[in-house]
Amino acid sequence: MLRNSNVCVVLCALIGLLFFASCSEKGSFITRWEVPDSCMLYFPAQGNYQFRWRFENEPFGEWNTASIVHGEVLALPLDRGGVYDIEVKPEGFERFQMVIGDTLQFEEDLLYDSLYVVGSSDYLREVLSWGGVKWSSMRLAFATCADLNIRADAGVPDLSRCTDCAAIFYKCTNLEADLHTWKVNGVKTWQDAFTFCPKMTPERQPSFP
Repeated sequence: MLRNSNVCVVLCALIGLLFFASCSEKGSFITRWEVPDSCMLYFPAQGNYQFRWRFENEPFGEWNTASIVHGEVLALPLDRGGVYDIEVKPEGFERFQMVIGDTLQFEEDLLYDSLYVVGSSDYLREVLSWGGVKWSSMRLAFATCADLNIRADAGVPDLSRCTDCAAIFYKCTNLEADLHTWKVNGVKTWQDAFTFCPKMTPERQPSFP
């Protein structure tokens, strides 16, 4: 009887470890990029966060720390062309913003002629996982990422603290994802969220208030 109890304890411990590992993986925000050759990839995430990346199916590299404020962008030197996955832990992650303005007022007013792309929008291909990031703003997050898509099993972003989704997918012309399950009850602003997104039919979009 004691032996069976020990076996049960070991099995429960293993299941717990596997569950913890699974939850840890789901906690990261992971994006996929495709570059044609060696280049500098500009990753437009803001905050004080940890990140790492991998090439193709190789193991992820070591964790690095970034401290990026609005108006700056993280530059990653890539030594060969191909597909890269970039993983970011949720702690300290503040915002992902592909397009910014010289002033915050330009962004607030969505004066597109006064905005400019700071990230490598041409190379972003997919959101693989939204992870456990608690998004505070999605304004201009993925704007101009023409070839962006969102993996079906990426989960849903935590928008419980987010009030702004304006122009989140502006000019994401090839985006074709089912986002109708997103919980957007607290979102107050969403103009141009899907402008120039011909494949994002109304039934695919979140039900904004």
